[in-house]
Amino acid sequence: MRHDHSREKFAIDAGRLVHLRLQRAAVLRRTGHSVDALRIAEAGRDQASRADCLKELCNAYEALGDYDQMRSTAEQCLAHHQRTGDPGGQSDCLNKLGIVCDSQGDYPAALDRYTRSLRLREAAGDRRGQAQCRNNIAFVHYALGDYPATLRELAAALAIQEEIGDRHGQAYSLNNIGAIHDSRGEYPQALDRYRRSLHLRQQIGDRRGQAYSLNNIGFILRAFGDLPQALDHFLAALRIQREIGDRHGEAYCRNNIARVRTDLGDWDGAAEQLARAEELAQAIGDKEIQRRVALTSGQVALERGDHDRGQHHAAAASRLAEELQSKAGQADALLLRARLEADRDWASADRDFLASIAIFEGLQQPFDRAVASYHYGRALAARGERQQGTFQLRQAREAFERCGAQWWLEKLQGG
Repeated sequence: MRHDHSREKFAIDAGRLVHLRLQRAAVLRRTGHSVDALRIAEAGRDQASRADCLKELCNAYEALGDYDQMRSTAEQCLAHHQRTGDPGGQSDCLNKLGIVCDSQGDYPAALDRYTRSLRLREAAGDRRGQAQCRNNIAFVHYALGDYPATLRELAAALAIQEEIGDRHGQAYSLNNIGAIHDSRGEYPQALDRYRRSLHLRQQIGDRRGQAYSLNNIGFILRAFGDLPQALDHFLAALRIQREIGDRHGEAYCRNNIARVRTDLGDWDGAAEQLARAEELAQAIGDKEIQRRVALTSGQVALERGDHDRGQHHAAAASRLAEELQSKAGQADALLLRARLEADRDWASADRDFLASIAIFEGLQQPFDRAVASYHYGRALAARGERQQGTFQLRQAREAFERCGAQWWLEKLQGG
């Protein structure tokens, strides 16, 4: 079992898009209608209608996970608003372009677009929009492992949302603050924020947000060792994501279900979920999901004893982490590779174990560091290096106790 940090935990606030709550078929129909309307507007040189159609299309492409089309449409819409001198429209388009950039792993570009959007909204006095931008800026810092900067942006966003009574925004910010506690191994605090976020989302009927919250609660329950409840939460999230046509969320959720299936020794069930998750990840072009699927696939191969296939997946996870500039992703891949190498090339495995532990320490992710120490300690003990192995296992035990990760404590006790 592996703790995981994903957009399912730390969610981008794309705004209250009706499209994201529609069935996929309905979104496709709406896309076709918007394309037809755009042609009519262009033929009649109706610039205002053209801008409205481009905005509708951009929202629809986001709901469908078609980021290339979303980028093209948002850029056209931005150019229109720049020509007409509409700062609000420019801000909306820059925010959309930021979503495209971070979905494709280009975090510096995403930070630039979100910051430009924020400055426009500050100039216009748009408090709700400022909070939305700060939440999205926080996501970029989170993805890059800068948790202090993440919390600063989230605190500023939540203060604005409470001031203006924005329950939807509060739910997002609470979710994201929970993700920071989660990353730090502070699971009771994370669970509290996730549940508060879920409660708000149920009150306002935000089904997409409910799916995110259910997924996040599932992560915590999994770390606590309550695998049946974790699976129930993931499956509940998946039902909602399929109903609303959220392919992005569905891909993440299927990967999470595969992890629980792996924990339960259900290799065929895990493989089925991973195949669908990979198909979705490829279709929407999301490298982060592809990275996570590669990692989970490698772990399944390891458990099955197929080390060659495991190495293939580890290499893919490492390459994608490098493309995404994800330090945590690099540590994940190093740990998987070390476990695969432990019986074949101890010098390489030893180096990779230590490198993985060092990265997790630098990122201040105690749970992940503990998982790495657990596997390193087990590998050392298997080689007869009992003193060093005991030290690593003791480090892991102390961290798991602080986190309340009962499942891992039971694994330690079982040897």
